[in-house]
Amino acid sequence: MAQDVTIVADTQNLAFDLGEVQVIGQRSNPHTSTLRQDDLVKNQKRDVSGALVLLSGLNYVQVGPRNEGMVNIRGFDLRQVPVYMDGVPVYVSYDGYADLARFLVSDLAKITVTKGETSLLLGANNLGGAINLISRKPVSKLEMDASAGVVLNRKGWGGWQSDLNMGSRFEKFYLQAGIAYIDMKPFATSGKHRAPSPGHSGIQENSQHNDFRYSMKFGFTPNSDDSYVLSYQLQHGVKGVPPYAGADPNQQLRYWQFPAIDKQGIHFNSKTSLGADKLLQLRFFYEDYFSDLRSYDDSTYTSQDRRSSFTSIYDDTSVGGSVIFSMKPGKKNELKAAINIINDHHREKNTHPVEQSLRHFRDVTFSVGVEDYYRISDKFSTEYGISYHIRKNLQADNYDETADSIFAFPGHRDEAANMRIGLQYLITPEHQLHASLSRKTRFPTMKDRYSYRLGRSIPNPGLRSEVSWNMDIGYTFTTNTVFRLKTAVFYSRLFHSIQAVYGMDPENSAVYQYQNTGNAEFYGWEVDLALNPVSGLQTGLQYTLMERLNLSHPELKFTDVPAHKLLAFLNYTLFSRLFLNLNGMYNSSRVSSTNGLFQTGPFFTMDFIASFALFDSLSLEASVSNLFDASYSYVEGYPAPGRQYYLGLRYKLR
Repeated sequence: MAQDVTIVADTQNLAFDLGEVQVIGQRSNPHTSTLRQDDLVKNQKRDVSGALVLLSGLNYVQVGPRNEGMVNIRGFDLRQVPVYMDGVPVYVSYDGYADLARFLVSDLAKITVTKGETSLLLGANNLGGAINLISRKPVSKLEMDASAGVVLNRKGWGGWQSDLNMGSRFEKFYLQAGIAYIDMKPFATSGKHRAPSPGHSGIQENSQHNDFRYSMKFGFTPNSDDSYVLSYQLQHGVKGVPPYAGADPNQQLRYWQFPAIDKQGIHFNSKTSLGADKLLQLRFFYEDYFSDLRSYDDSTYTSQDRRSSFTSIYDDTSVGGSVIFSMKPGKKNELKAAINIINDHHREKNTHPVEQSLRHFRDVTFSVGVEDYYRISDKFSTEYGISYHIRKNLQADNYDETADSIFAFPGHRDEAANMRIGLQYLITPEHQLHASLSRKTRFPTMKDRYSYRLGRSIPNPGLRSEVSWNMDIGYTFTTNTVFRLKTAVFYSRLFHSIQAVYGMDPENSAVYQYQNTGNAEFYGWEVDLALNPVSGLQTGLQYTLMERLNLSHPELKFTDVPAHKLLAFLNYTLFSRLFLNLNGMYNSSRVSSTNGLFQTGPFFTMDFIASFALFDSLSLEASVSNLFDASYSYVEGYPAPGRQYYLGLRYKLR
């Protein structure tokens, strides 16, 4: 399992602090959970989607029809919980999602997740929270770490992975670079899995993937207060999509592969001291996303002759920046103001069976926000703010496939107001209470507004923003390194929720249109316990209760999130050389179709992880995931991997 009971980890200084909203002085955020580099290494996590399951309030979501790994935070999906890299939005501008399984973690210092009460200074669309991937920076003159290992399963070879990170810090500048590669073959299902057809090989067809990531960073630090950093990241992914193998007759068989899923970005971050207790933070970025999706005729993945076969190309760019100014007008408060602007440009076309004309979709999003932190007394503090967001569509091309002609969708402009207020009360140094209330919004994505969804949907360019009122009350109890209890109850009420409305086409009842007709409520409870009874031994328990109700259309169910998630772990460290971890996770059943007829079963899995320091700089790593070879699924019709073994080495220059 994840985090140590100690609040401050040794890896704190490795984090690239310019990737976060800077504060003058230090204070904790009770709504933020953090996975540090040590947590990722000890738990042998390779990608962000796998790492985030270690946190309470989060559920792993497998998008079976696209073979994507995502998470759900307190009922909200990734369209409503944006993903950032060092404060820069890295989700796909067209549909608002980010396939977190493509984001490798070896070059990260930490992952921060803010649930509900997110800063308004991040910009638009933080309806239910935010995920920020914070990269590493060097702290000494020469740093290097590397790892490599192989994956085995009941059918033999499963794949391999490797990564290398190097950094160097000098008096006034530093350099950081990293490279990582994962090559996974189609995985073996559980030996207990009942295949829908006889003669199944036990291998999940077309589930292979390989991912490459490269990152580099140059930082200039003329003094202790100022920093100027230029960074570059490149991701290249290739993956298959397993065909559906469930009981739903309405699910079509898809023979899909992605020969390329590429993402690259250039970021500039800076902070400049403007005198006593005044700070200016600048951030500018260019992000590029490219995907090549190919639909084939059958499971040979060699021909594209049927009408259902195609090749679809997406090419997106996002250019933007932000300015954040912080100051302390008095001893008790800190005032921050921010301006964010993003220009998103989506391009798409099919290149098979015929070369289509290129379509363009362009949005510009502008945000301005102000927040203030005020320390009322030594025990009581508050943080509050307001923001206003504007999104204007600049171009949206409609397409007539018969004539291969392009004409414009109607233009649209949307505006949204947001607010938040949070209270913290320090009962004693060990006991803390917090409460928050916020009004958050999300603009509909380009896909929400303009997609025909392969002929099943009617576009709605006039879709408006969703609104959610989020509330939570929490309590934290910490006794240094011995015991920690963190718990919260939360409630969200959604208005103008974007939902599918059927009956729009009198000749086809299956055709729908997305409209702002939905009202819903999400509520739940989360608890996180950790205990260090004796030196070297740590145990813990996490539980999340999650309920989601569709108030407008009770017959339509929310999908993919269990009502109950339980995670327990036991860590043992001996002489700082041997580390053992045993963790188990329980998920209750998940609804996989909006009519509620198709569900996954509840499941329990257990993992065993070990590492042993052969020398001061070299460690042996091993693990067994799904120790008891449970047969389970995150979504009906897409079985999860069976038992897998990992064996590897890790080197760290000391």
